[in-house]
Amino acid sequence: MLWKCKIKYKGEANYTESIQYSEGPITLTDPNIESAIVERYTYKVKHIYQPFVLTLGENTTIFPNGIRAHPQTTQNDIIWEKWKPKEQKTSQVWEFESSSFKGEIYKVKKSGDRITCSCPGVWRSKDRTCKHIKEVQQMLASKTT
Repeated sequence: MLWKCKIKYKGEANYTESIQYSEGPITLTDPNIESAIVERYTYKVKHIYQPFVLTLGENTTIFPNGIRAHPQTTQNDIIWEKWKPKEQKTSQVWEFESSSFKGEIYKVKKSGDRITCSCPGVWRSKDRTCKHIKEVQQMLASKTT
């Protein structure tokens, strides 16, 4: 287990901070210690993938974040918070029937300030704005005036 130790030595004004390893509860035996604050130490990792500890030579690192770690760090010293991307909520959706293919429906979605369309005209247009997006933009503009 890793322990965070804040130790104030006799005659010193400030605490010295260090991370120490102990198999069980930590014992501080230095007679020069005036006071100490000891607490369990863990690395908090927020990532989509579960973290793991890798030791190469004298360097111990927690991946995938690349956090330099104490040489005796184990998986038990890591608290993993799985990162989840925020879901974009579609605020509005419009449907348009294709003028070329009867029965084919294209959807225009507005999420925040972004407007997208599922029709192939988006890819043909240099500015990626098809006639459906332009129609929705005109409708939105007329509502604000």
